[in-house]
Amino acid sequence: MKKGILLGLASLFLLTGCGNKVVCSGKVNENGLKVDMKVTATFKNDKVNKLSGEIAFDDKDTAEQYCSLFKLANNYADEKDKISFKCSGKVIAFDDFNDFLGDEHEYNKMSKKEFIKSMEESDGVSCK
Repeated sequence: MKKGILLGLASLFLLTGCGNKVVCSGKVNENGLKVDMKVTATFKNDKVNKLSGEIAFDDKDTAEQYCSLFKLANNYADEKDKISFKCSGKVIAFDDFNDFLGDEHEYNKMSKKEFIKSMEESDGVSCK
């Protein structure tokens, strides 16, 4: 009886809490540059609510070059168009990955199923 109650509570927790987050990751090739990408989406009412991400480069020099490009772009961008990011070694982390991806993806309008399908269309990316 106690096991049944515990299993029921655990199932309820999994269905209501953990089911609202999807992590997609993989090694992607963008214009000849291979990077490890990780995108975390949280959902509210089956729509993407928040999208954060990380890009890990093979070497620190390449990461620093891209960080410099983002900093330069932010210097010339309007406040609303600036990209929020942090550079650390080989990794660039984005608080709002939509800033990086741009408007053409419209992830915030996607359901969880649509988001996963869209992300997994990229070679090497899988979602959990």
